[in-house]
Amino acid sequence: MLEGCCRSEPYIRSVAHHQFKLLMPSQVVLVTGASRGIGLAVAQELLRQGHQVAAFARTKTPELKAIIESNPHNCTLIEGDLVSLDSGAGAISLAVAHFGRLDALVLNGAAPGPFSFVRDLSDKDIEDTFCANVFSVFSFVRSAIPELRKTHGRVIFLSSALAVGGPGVSVYCATKSASNALISSVAQEEREVTFLSVDPGLVETRMATQYAEGTARLFTPGKLSPEVTQAAFKSYTADAVAVNLVALALKAPKASSGRLISWNGKEAEAASKNTV
Repeated sequence: MLEGCCRSEPYIRSVAHHQFKLLMPSQVVLVTGASRGIGLAVAQELLRQGHQVAAFARTKTPELKAIIESNPHNCTLIEGDLVSLDSGAGAISLAVAHFGRLDALVLNGAAPGPFSFVRDLSDKDIEDTFCANVFSVFSFVRSAIPELRKTHGRVIFLSSALAVGGPGVSVYCATKSASNALISSVAQEEREVTFLSVDPGLVETRMATQYAEGTARLFTPGKLSPEVTQAAFKSYTADAVAVNLVALALKAPKASSGRLISWNGKEAEAASKNTV
């Protein structure tokens, strides 16, 4: 069923800005899904701290354009689509060509998938979401490993509390669970690189809004449990989450490699306070 679900032709290009390196010491981080939400906030926080960012995005939003123009020496845009099988290799190659190295990879980009009961899903629904959320993770991780081994770098994968399952979003849940397993597995294979899956909680982003609207169409009022309804209001801003995600991308301890952690758990807080 999955045969031919992803694009095999290249769909990626670099939009370069001043092809020279900074004199100040910094880390080079590639961020996927950098056009909005958590990805944009992570890119902004990295730049605020003086690091260099390869921003991978399908769409150059006004917000992303603004940070690139404000940081011409530190930020380069790599345009691409997660559903292209060549995106990972192309993005890593362009980032290294531009900045000379790669220290971390933040895998934030994802598709919400269909809001539908399993009985109503089409093959295309399943294929498209797995292409964007699972096959792309394989592509980026596999391509980044040689560069990250050189720098003893880190991979931060944005997981979800829904990785354990949720009504109406079965495909999205399955993709997050599959990618968690990938991160755990590759961490056992590649001891020179630190891999983490991070649950960002419910963040105030466009995807969170899509989730709320999508599930609202599937369930009548009062059908969801009080616990689920209450949890829906415990949201965080992308900026708040980004601070700890950046700390993990730059300083996550090797001892945590392969684990699934919370964005505001002890590992993340320790990294944010520079105590790891």
